[in-house]
Amino acid sequence: VGAMGMKTLAARIIRTFGFRNLMTVNAVISAVFLAACALFTVTTPLLLIFIILVVGGFFRSLQFTSMNILAYADIPREEMSQATSFSSMAQQLSLSVGVGVAALILHIAIGGAPLPNAGDFLPAFLVVGGLAALSTFATRRLASASADPSNPTRSPIATNSCGV
Repeated sequence: VGAMGMKTLAARIIRTFGFRNLMTVNAVISAVFLAACALFTVTTPLLLIFIILVVGGFFRSLQFTSMNILAYADIPREEMSQATSFSSMAQQLSLSVGVGVAALILHIAIGGAPLPNAGDFLPAFLVVGGLAALSTFATRRLASASADPSNPTRSPIATNSCGV
């Protein structure tokens, strides 16, 4: 739900804040919403869980959309097919690593018990949230032109076919 709502606002948000600024701050926001799932308990109101998941989905979708735009910004049309395959593989790999790390942390947290309890998931969500926040180191290194929303020479903005 949040991801679908984000698609209608992505172009405006990216133009307003620029890629570097948006992706750096949004990485932290996305990480916080991932880590917030660690706080869910059996007594957490379903409405609060729903809100956290929808808003978190909005920000994660915004991050993926921004990364996809940057991934294809300087790719010539004749190489777009290869770039699409590579970008999709890289995203799937990063998601798989996140799931693998979370599973490892959960396994450690269980400590030999036959089944996990709700509290065992807390460290896994916190670690995955922390890993997501590490992407700020990469996004801060984007060229300053991609951070300046008033710069018309930013290739990701000027040439993108997504309306951004």
